[in-house]
Amino acid sequence: MIFLVLWSAASALRIYPHSIAYFNELAALIPTPASPEIPAQEKSPAPVRLLNAGPRHGLRHLSDSNIDWGQEDLNLLRWYRRQNGIDKLGVCSNGSIPPGQLGFPLKSVPFDTPAPGWYAIGCDFLCREDGGFRYFRQFTPVTVIGQTMYVYHLTQEEIDARKSSGAIRGLSEKP
Repeated sequence: MIFLVLWSAASALRIYPHSIAYFNELAALIPTPASPEIPAQEKSPAPVRLLNAGPRHGLRHLSDSNIDWGQEDLNLLRWYRRQNGIDKLGVCSNGSIPPGQLGFPLKSVPFDTPAPGWYAIGCDFLCREDGGFRYFRQFTPVTVIGQTMYVYHLTQEEIDARKSSGAIRGLSEKP
């Protein structure tokens, strides 16, 4: 019993201060019908993937304002400022302050069709079945900021490979 209490406390504290996106590790085990899958970062070691299993799979159970209120916009800005070689960033966020006013040099995010570039997509936009940004689920994020903001770097070669394999579907097609 003590082990379970300690595990629960450690799991909750590990995600702090990103607590709005917290799910315990059981969220990865509970099946859900027609849930969106977003590839994990391939660079993460196995223990990190295990610790992130709850928040990463929480999107299968809840989305929209249950998880994503644009709370990671400032953390995204901090991440962006530490990067070299990213000229402009396409941002889709539920934040109350438009990304351009936060200081991002913005580019538009293509709706329904991938294009080369750097993009930060909030999990709400990734999970919408009726939205045109679901094609990002076919790509692996470079990083995930605070469990809700997925950062992608799409290259033309990667896009062409996904299109030729039939992995990318348009807005008018069923996922």
